[in-house]
Amino acid sequence: MKITIELDGVGDLFELKRLLSGLQPRIPDGLLVSELGLDARTVNVLKAEDITEAMQLLGKTDSDFLKIHNMGRKSLNAIRDALKANGLEAV
Repeated sequence: MKITIELDGVGDLFELKRLLSGLQPRIPDGLLVSELGLDARTVNVLKAEDITEAMQLLGKTDSDFLKIHNMGRKSLNAIRDALKANGLEAV
């Protein structure tokens, strides 16, 4: 799908940004963290925090992830890469 938008000024640009910020990525219903291709350790760390669906990962910042017990930079990077590979991104 291709959408063309003509902007008349800065006000229109801010309005467009506001509208686009409300769009949610399409995530297959029930896509599990275990289906993202993450290693078992990362999946287990997330499960210990009751994070079992990919949707739960969206909206989390690096700081949010790093506050999770046993979550390190390597696991964080793996989560980011897995989300991107599936067309998703956290904050």
